[in-house]
Amino acid sequence: MNFQTGAVKPEAERLRRIRVSEFFYAVIAAGMLSACTIEMITPTVRPTNAATVTPELPLASLLPTIAAEPTETATIPPTVTPDVLRPAEAGQRIFHDALDNSDAGWSVATTSAGTVDFSSGMLVFALKIPYTSLVSELSVVFPADVYIEATVQTLLCGEGWETFGIIFRNGKEYSYRYAVTCFGQLRFERYKGTSLDGPSAWRETLGLLQGAPATNRIGVLIQGRLFRFFVGGIEVFAGQDPMSDSGGAGLFIRTDKSGVFSVGFDDFSVYALNESP
Repeated sequence: MNFQTGAVKPEAERLRRIRVSEFFYAVIAAGMLSACTIEMITPTVRPTNAATVTPELPLASLLPTIAAEPTETATIPPTVTPDVLRPAEAGQRIFHDALDNSDAGWSVATTSAGTVDFSSGMLVFALKIPYTSLVSELSVVFPADVYIEATVQTLLCGEGWETFGIIFRNGKEYSYRYAVTCFGQLRFERYKGTSLDGPSAWRETLGLLQGAPATNRIGVLIQGRLFRFFVGGIEVFAGQDPMSDSGGAGLFIRTDKSGVFSVGFDDFSVYALNESP
């Protein structure tokens, strides 16, 4: 028994020492771990500065205030519209018709070729067949020597030598026509009955507004055998003929090869001639 007891003591002492050593090392290790603890650092993010916008001031606010100065506006003198030009020989007006109705006795017609009738304050002629005439005569007797004028508006022109104008000294056998084209040609024509008997040569003028629509004032001064022709009150040519020395007045249009033509007449006037000094 003693032998066994003596053997156990040294072994127990050795185990105790081992345990003490393990405990000691555990304490040291724990201390070292506590000393090596990693601290989690949350980074601090600085807010980004937003772009600062500097408001722009209007240019006017940066300039010195200048007192407004009165602006002088040129005074335009009133314009005086002159009377319509007429030849010096045209004296007192003895007849006038606005051509907005048939009260003065103008003849109207409706045929297969075209029409003559009052429309929109004018006496309107319209043709649709080539080489055809339309005539409206006035049942009024005038002196042999007068100045006749009318306003004419071309509404539709063809490509040919369509003519329009004034009939004067419209007698029983002979009559005359002041013929004007849409494109500025002029002549006077002598008719025997309804047939063209003797035209003059064509003449050109820059005074006529051409084409359609265009408005012109045309006139003829009749004095004995001498006929003087006007556009806008300006004489453009003259001629003479002895075959008729009296008669009435009228208006006409005539188509050429194109066959499509329309004209409106307005403001028809007749003037007596002044006596020669």
